[in-house]
Amino acid sequence: MTMLKIARFNPKQASAAVALAALSVGAAAWALLPHANKPAGALTLLNRKRLELARALATRPKLLLLDEIAGGLTEHEAKQLVDELRRIKSQGVTMVWIEHVVHA
Repeated sequence: MTMLKIARFNPKQASAAVALAALSVGAAAWALLPHANKPAGALTLLNRKRLELARALATRPKLLLLDEIAGGLTEHEAKQLVDELRRIKSQGVTMVWIEHVVHA
């Protein structure tokens, strides 16, 4: 998949892209695999955020810019997301994370 195709990706038609992203980015996207045949609009907020994260990670970035990625999540969901971000960071991805949820 080229960068041009990713830029034109319609998040409402995510079924095949979810599986591809999950396979290409590893553990961060495995939670999406059971939802691979669902449109992105049918996913929970946490899983839509995971999908966006997987799409970004599919390009194998060295630097990941995150702008309020935990916005709208419950405390439990935010903790799950933070745990996933820590795993991503441990794999050598540098992050710049802007968040208004101070306890995240």
